[in-house]
Amino acid sequence: MVKSPDEMCQLLIMESFVLFLQDNTITMGSCLSNPGFMFGHYIEYDWDREWNLIYSYIC
Repeated sequence: MVKSPDEMCQLLIMESFVLFLQDNTITMGSCLSNPGFMFGHYIEYDWDREWNLIYSYIC
């Protein structure tokens, strides 16, 4: 088990990374997880082409 939120963030694993091309813009999405403490859940993130966070959600 993790002992702090900082430790949890350091132990996340990039599960997937996808580029979406829509309306002449680029959106990058990824899923982060760790089966040791997330138990089948993951964190989904989307960024714009300038790496500004658009969206995050824990599934």
